[in-house]
Amino acid sequence: MKFKRPGGFAGSTPRTWIDRQLPRCPFCGSSRPEWEMAMEFKLGLNRYHFRCQECHGTLSIPVASIAHVGGIGGMMISAGASKDLMIESKGRSESSLRAGAEYQAATLRAASNAQHRPEPTIQRVEPRREPTTVYVCPNCDGAVTEDDIECPHCHTTFEEE
Repeated sequence: MKFKRPGGFAGSTPRTWIDRQLPRCPFCGSSRPEWEMAMEFKLGLNRYHFRCQECHGTLSIPVASIAHVGGIGGMMISAGASKDLMIESKGRSESSLRAGAEYQAATLRAASNAQHRPEPTIQRVEPRREPTTVYVCPNCDGAVTEDDIECPHCHTTFEEE
């Protein structure tokens, strides 16, 4: 199959659909995968195949799931079409997704976002200290705490009582 990123009107429906459904690659976590597309023609069920340009992970979905054809013929075609994306290949990724398994787009989107969320940073919290009593130095009127042995301003030494 030959993959390419569709441009113009001809590929706009599947391109827009995959870009909206999976703005992040569920295989490698690329935040803006440029999904390439190919089409597989089979008797009875044509499929769109989407491949991430970064990791080459590949998904597929029946054409009728995306392109809604009107009339009775369209209802018959889309009635048997699955809305789930099939994992065709994990490509070069270490993803836990199974090839051949089908997932809803929302499930892949949620898993991708959770898997590639940045680790929360841990902030060190200093223990609370009791407030100290502040006094006035008798020599310079500067602020002095009860723990000071001498005035930090004029260096007068205090006597213990």
